[in-house]
Amino acid sequence: MLGPFRVRRADGVWVEPSAWRTRKSMALLQILAMQTGPRLSTSTLIECLWPGSDAEHGRTSLRTAASQIRKVLLRDCLARSHGGLALTDVWVDTWRFKA
Repeated sequence: MLGPFRVRRADGVWVEPSAWRTRKSMALLQILAMQTGPRLSTSTLIECLWPGSDAEHGRTSLRTAASQIRKVLLRDCLARSHGGLALTDVWVDTWRFKA
């Protein structure tokens, strides 16, 4: 997040921008990477990424974007808890910088 947005998988391979099926998947990852608390609520994520969409469409779109992140990164790095999402077991430069 310090500098251009780049993602490297656990195997060391850099993810090409073309690997993301939609920009919303990449945007979801960016939002979660900027999160400093334990999680972001699904309603907040839906309102941020799909403003004005109905609840069902928003939840479906969020599930699709989360699935795409897992697929691109070749691992499950998203934790669902108490109606929200958080990144887990990842390294983010801004998190390290703050620590």
